[in-house]
Amino acid sequence: MDGTNAIDLVQATGAADVSETSAFYPTSHKGDVTSVRMKPSYGKGGYDLISVSPGIGLAISNFISFNDHIEINPGKDIVKIHFQINGRGNFNLTHNKSFSVEDMTAGILFHPQGLKKSEHYAKTDQQLAVTLLCDAIFLRETLSESMKNLPEVVIKSLCGNVMDFLYLSFPVSHEMTLATQSLLHYRYQPGIGKLQLQSKSYELLYEFFRRLEDLERTAQGHNRITGADYEKAEQARQCLEQNYVNPPSLITLAHNLGTNEVKLANIFKAQFGVTVSDYVQKIRMENAQALLRQTDLSVTQIALDIGYGHSSNFATAFKRFTGVSPREYRTR
Repeated sequence: MDGTNAIDLVQATGAADVSETSAFYPTSHKGDVTSVRMKPSYGKGGYDLISVSPGIGLAISNFISFNDHIEINPGKDIVKIHFQINGRGNFNLTHNKSFSVEDMTAGILFHPQGLKKSEHYAKTDQQLAVTLLCDAIFLRETLSESMKNLPEVVIKSLCGNVMDFLYLSFPVSHEMTLATQSLLHYRYQPGIGKLQLQSKSYELLYEFFRRLEDLERTAQGHNRITGADYEKAEQARQCLEQNYVNPPSLITLAHNLGTNEVKLANIFKAQFGVTVSDYVQKIRMENAQALLRQTDLSVTQIALDIGYGHSSNFATAFKRFTGVSPREYRTR
């Protein structure tokens, strides 16, 4: 492959420039890892930039801004695929282009050379995210056999002679969440330890483009889901968000929305990429993570607060979702 190598991708990332900026500065560089931290007057935490393999770099972000932070970064002709677990951001680019990132979303950004991007992060909003920094040639070669199954705008952006700006996003799936959480808690080790880093990075790449293929099939009408169906799926999602502690059964939820449980299950999965029960689990785990980070409540109380009758069941589900126990998560 004659594309950009991983080291160049890491050092060219516009999501987090290695060179010192108004709010960030590099603190160390060892092997494949460059650590970048926030200046104390701006916030705390930072991100690690890691060379994964030819064509892929990785940015693992964990920081909190003390004010409405603005960071300016230039475009580098890189494709960025992000998995945002927590935190929100607004991004403005030159030529009147803009987009926003919500928590629990996955997205792809084609960031052309010279297109400056300003990043705005809400005060005290913890940013937990993993970003794959991909060379376009690498992606083109890797996806060549399945390119026809992707959205036309993505095909055009990947195969064009000149990169154009594009941003697409959708809710993260359960599989994406697990792989992202694993990377967020990963402690880099050279040698055989790097295999885990590579495997999780490629797993995220696979899950992201598999979901894009699913969305394209839906858009082309292969699943015959109507606008009214999508509205029912959204109503179901809102109901689950409000009642996750004691959620209605699928049958009750479908009845309240004027449909049947089989159809609701299908349209919900097509719209959000997860089953109804997995979505409830995701909401519970997100709230549990927030309570563990932000309060001193006991694990038993948190389990009760999010809908679990027994703390042992909660601890098992939490470890399956995040890869660590509730107590380990709180102390990290």
